[in-house]
Amino acid sequence: NGTLPWQSVEIKPGVTFVAVADFNFSASLPMRFFTLWHFLRWRSRILHSGVSVLYIHNPEMVLPFLFFNPKIPVIFHQHGSGNPLFKAKFSWARTPLFLWGFDLILKTIYRRSDWIIAIDSLCLEQSQKHGAAKKTTMIMNAVDTEKFHPDERSRNEMRTRYNITEDQRIVSFVGRLEEIKRVGLAIESIRQLGSDNSAFRLFIAGDGTLKERLEKQAEQLTAAGNVIFLGSIRHPELPAFYNMADILILPSEMEGVPMVILESLACGTPVIASRVGGIPDIIKEGVNGITLKEVTIEKLTQGVVALKNIRHDRTRVAQSVKHLSTTCFAQNLQAILPRPQNLWVAL
Repeated sequence: NGTLPWQSVEIKPGVTFVAVADFNFSASLPMRFFTLWHFLRWRSRILHSGVSVLYIHNPEMVLPFLFFNPKIPVIFHQHGSGNPLFKAKFSWARTPLFLWGFDLILKTIYRRSDWIIAIDSLCLEQSQKHGAAKKTTMIMNAVDTEKFHPDERSRNEMRTRYNITEDQRIVSFVGRLEEIKRVGLAIESIRQLGSDNSAFRLFIAGDGTLKERLEKQAEQLTAAGNVIFLGSIRHPELPAFYNMADILILPSEMEGVPMVILESLACGTPVIASRVGGIPDIIKEGVNGITLKEVTIEKLTQGVVALKNIRHDRTRVAQSVKHLSTTCFAQNLQAILPRPQNLWVAL
């Protein structure tokens, strides 16, 4: 955003953003290496900046503060139970040595951090397995329910903008266009649902390395207008997009607690998603969506048809994530934090 390293920017009263480093790096190495290097480099400056609590969301950022720390509490917010290196972009990072190394980092964090926040039940089980149960609390991701909520006027305006008729059903995808998201399966499922434009249309919001390949796939497999690529959508525009849709689809191989699911549900749009990470903690089968243990084109297609045939009350769907509002999150977090004068958060 143009902020220079160590330049302070006030976001709101009492909240200041400080960029520790400029991550304009070569794609020849994973970003994790650069993250670790910068936080090792600036460790002393951070520890002596007057902070009273270190609240950190990234394993590589936690590691530098677990040793020779002048008694500043370290809270680690774990965002996923799986080893992310299994899906690393670089093949050498998926070798047993690096997989073992990442697991070792997590075990060290469990042992030496002062508190752990588990994002879902799988993270909680992992923490308990490694002996950190007494210093772990489960707090799932939160959604701003004042911003994301059912909005019939917005829904009608968006459907008019994209010439969506009453009998058309809109399936949406929001996220990175990468292998791990398996967007190609969503495109295939739309083809199986039929080439008639009066039935289903897929709107894809996001960008990534597979965008061109997926566009060609859509051109070859579906009728014109059945799959629409919108590119990246600005965050303020997402509520209208979710409200326009009838179903959100997320067939990812690996997830934690995806914000796109929380945001979609908060807008009243049910979800079809892989049964991975914390997703089963959010989706209530047949009430606000469907989870798939085995993600295939056929299963996705059946799921879309099943949700189409279930009469969903958008207000009821939104109510299913009311307990995951940002207000509830703040209350749960306040119960853990020792009311610090100066909380340092690393994302």
